[in-house]
Parts: sequence; structure tokens; C-alpha cells
Amino acid sequence: MRGKPSTYRGVRWDPKREVWHARIVLPPHRLIHIGSFSDEERAAVARDRVVLYLRGSKAVLNFPDRGLEPASLEEVRAEAREANRNALTRTGRPEQRLSRYLGVRQRPSGRWAARITMIDHELYVGVYDTERTAAIARDRAILALGLDLPLQCPAQAKRLGPAKPEALRREARIDRRAKAVADTSHPEASRYVGVSFREWDTSFPFLANLSLATGPVYLGSWRTAREAAIARDRAVLALAIGGDDPFLNFPDVARRRGPATPEALRDEARSLFKATRTSRFRGVSWVARVRRWSASIHHDGKQRWLGHFDDEEVAAQAYDAAAKRFKGKRARLNFPG
Repeated sequence: MRGKPSTYRGVRWDPKREVWHARIVLPPHRLIHIGSFSDEERAAVARDRVVLYLRGSKAVLNFPDRGLEPASLEEVRAEAREANRNALTRTGRPEQRLSRYLGVRQRPSGRWAARITMIDHELYVGVYDTERTAAIARDRAILALGLDLPLQCPAQAKRLGPAKPEALRREARIDRRAKAVADTSHPEASRYVGVSFREWDTSFPFLANLSLATGPVYLGSWRTAREAAIARDRAVLALAIGGDDPFLNFPDVARRRGPATPEALRDEARSLFKATRTSRFRGVSWVARVRRWSASIHHDGKQRWLGHFDDEEVAAQAYDAAAKRFKGKRARLNFPG
């Protein structure tokens, strides 16, 4: 992350978020984020208090004559979050967009963006409807990356499980799309909890969703309302929602098939969808109009066409080459060997 330096040690301006970041460097070269502040001097004071706590009389301070009280990193972060929470009720553009959670900030659209601040860059985790949902997503990314950073919603993050930033961004996009097109007025959908209907989708029109305190979780698109309801039930069992006696649409069937995480259910739904198409390979489909195989890949929010091929496996190999080029080690290939 690049921003203009401050007149104070350990403080830097973030032009994108319009806040001052207070930071310290611990041996050997570990950058620790203390907090975000709307006022440059407040950020400098917060930095001094943490340095005093860690280094005592050896601390080099911005305000050596103020007689500041030492404070641990956790104490200063808690004070910063409380100040930001109080600032949400005031006027003024920067304060209105601060969050009570570290690494979360409100966008002009009203949604909340989650980020993880590293030494020389930021990891973008996604945009969410509520700040708590954003904070939980950030915690899940911290768990997946094995970072030595505090969790703000540890119980919810561990229950949902670790997830890399790219997976969380994709999940957030899917959730937004699902909410934009979902319709619960269909009679088949309305019979079951956690099922909605997409009228324009003639093959897999029923969406399974799980409502959590942090927001809805998308569980895939299914051919029938019954299958969508069972998927929702299996996610309830996997996440232990409702304790020993959760509400299930099909309790016997769901328990027989077994618990399944949201990620596993989305993969299962996608496999069922692919089975209805003519190709057995990822990113490949048959185009009846030209009687050839078409390969395409989704990258950076766009569907990129890779060409038509006479042979299905050649089309699959073209997809693999593009997947390696765009996604590197994260690529999911038709021919992993």
C-alpha cells in the first residue's frame, strides 16, 4: 500500500480510504498495523503508546514530553475501534465510512469492503452487505493464509472454515447475483426453507441459500426444489446450526447423505450441471450451430472465449493452458498430471 508519509514517525496517509494508518516494525522486518484514524495526531499518539509498551525507555517517540501511558497493541486497537464506532454517528465523510472492525471500510455504495494490510501491499477480500460479514470474511482469509493476526469474529470464522481471498471474493459475487435474481414466490420454492426460484433458468432454476447472522450463503443451483432443500439441510448439519434439534426440510434424507460444507455443495451442484452438458471437461461445450467444441474461461470478471475445436480433448487442453496462464498454481485443470 502506497500513501504519503506523515510528519510523525510510524504514520502514513491512505488516500483511498482517507484515513491515517499507525504502524510499527518489529524484528526482523515485521510490519504491524495498529489502527486507522481520521486524525494524524491521534494515529501518532496510538503508535507512541504501543512503542512505549513494547520498548520502554528505549522507545523513540513522536511526543516524548507528553507523558503518555503505555498500552498494549490489543488495548490500542480496541480503543481505535470504539472511537470509529462512535464516529459512525457523526457527520463528515471520512468518519462515516469507518468501521468498528479492523480492516473493514464502507464504500459509497453502502457495502463494506474487507482488506488485510501486509508489509508492502493489501490483500482484497471482497465486498459485503454488512460490516460484520466483511469482518468474518477477513478472519477466514487470515486463517487460510496462516497469518499471525488477531481474529475479530473467531467463532463464526472457524465455524465457516478458512478460505483464501480469491475464494471469498467469488463467494461474495455469487451471493450478490443470487440475491439479485432470486424469487421466493414460486410455489415449489415457497414449500421449503432456504429455497428460491429463478424464472429465467429453465434447467437448474432452484437456488439453495442458508441464512446466517452474517448474511446469506449461496449453496448452488439445483434442478428441483427438493434437491435444493436437501442441500440447505446438509449445510445446516455441517455448520451445526440449531444445536441438537435443527429444523430440516428432509431430516432423514439429509442425515443419510451426510453433512456438507457450502463449498462442497456448490461443487456438487456444478458437477450436476456439467453432467447435463455435452462435454465431460471443464470450460468446454458443444456448439450445435457450427458442430464444433468451444472452449472458454472466466477470468477477472469476464468470460474469455478461447476458440472452436474439432476435438473435445484439444478444447480441454486449450482451457488448461489458459487456466495456467491466468490463475497459476490456483488453476483447476482437466488434465492435472
